[in-house]
Amino acid sequence: GRRVLLDGVPVPLAERQRRTAIFAIIVSGTNRDITEKMAVRLGQVAPNTDYVSTLGPAPAPMYMLRGKYRYRLLVKAAKNIKIQDVIREWLRRVDCPSGVRVEVDIDPYSFM
Repeated sequence: GRRVLLDGVPVPLAERQRRTAIFAIIVSGTNRDITEKMAVRLGQVAPNTDYVSTLGPAPAPMYMLRGKYRYRLLVKAAKNIKIQDVIREWLRRVDCPSGVRVEVDIDPYSFM
């Protein structure tokens, strides 16, 4: 695995996990193709740095909910950065088509 250093000293995995937050981006819409394309586009322009990593998109655990298709991207970010600014800038890069909704879940309950 990749070694993470803090002031030149390796940081144990448990310590790194305490210093990170996980959140989800949920993309939903009634048209499967348009919704999936929006999720893929968000994945293409997603932030991936030393402080933020993004996985996905993938169909959400409840892929069809109330007549809407759902896709999810998972994001792990260092707690010491302004994640709201990162999310805002990320979402600004993509024009959201009508009929598609993008939601941010800062503390996702389940990854199942």
